[in-house]
Amino acid sequence: MSVAVGAVLVWQLRWRLFCDRYLLVLMWLGAALAPPILLDLTLGTYLTGVERYAIAGLPAAMLCVGIAVSTLPRALTIGCVALILVAWMGPTRSILRNRFPAEPTAQIASILNQNHRDGDLLIVHSIPSGLLALSRSLDPSLPMLSWVGPLGRRSVPEDMIALAGGVRRIVLVTYHQVRDPVPEAAWLREHSAGNEAVSSGISRIQYFPIGSAAER
Repeated sequence: MSVAVGAVLVWQLRWRLFCDRYLLVLMWLGAALAPPILLDLTLGTYLTGVERYAIAGLPAAMLCVGIAVSTLPRALTIGCVALILVAWMGPTRSILRNRFPAEPTAQIASILNQNHRDGDLLIVHSIPSGLLALSRSLDPSLPMLSWVGPLGRRSVPEDMIALAGGVRRIVLVTYHQVRDPVPEAAWLREHSAGNEAVSSGISRIQYFPIGSAAER
C-alpha cells in the first residue's frame, strides 16, 4: 500500500509534490521514519521491526494517503476509501480482542501470582514503563524490587547479598530490558540451590531457591 500511495503521489503531483503545500507533510514523514532506519544501519539494531518507534509518522502517513486519494477521479476515490475501510476491519477486531498482543503483562502477572510462595522476593529487571505495566496486574501483596540497569542504582554483588538475606526464594523477571546486561542472574545462578525458568512471550521468569550459598 505504501508503494501504491507513493506512486500515485509522484504520478499525479509530480514537481508540485515539493511545493510548500505538501513539503511539510513529507518532511514530517521523513523525520519520523529516518531515525530508526539510520540507527539500524549504523548500530545493527532492529528498531524498524518495532512499529511504535515510527508511530510519530502515522499522522503524516495518513495525510499522504488522503492527498493521494484526493487526486484520483471520484469513482476511484470512493473505491479506495471503501477498500481502506474493509482492510481495517480485520486488524480492528484483533485490537479489540487483545489490545496488547506483544505485551503479555497479564500472562506474566498471572504466572507470578499463582506461583508465589511465602518468603519469595520478586526482582523485575526492565525499563520503567515495563515495570509500571507489570505492576498493574500483580498482586499488591507480592514483595517486589525494581531493577533498571541504566539508572545505576543497583550493583552486584552488594545489593544481591543484602537482598538474599532473609528470603527463601528469589524470582527474577526479565522483561523489556533492551539489551541491558542482567548481572544479578549470573550471581543468582552461582549462589542459589537451583534454577527453574519459564518463558512468556518476550519475558523470562527464573526461580532461584536461596540457601546457605548466598551468604558467601
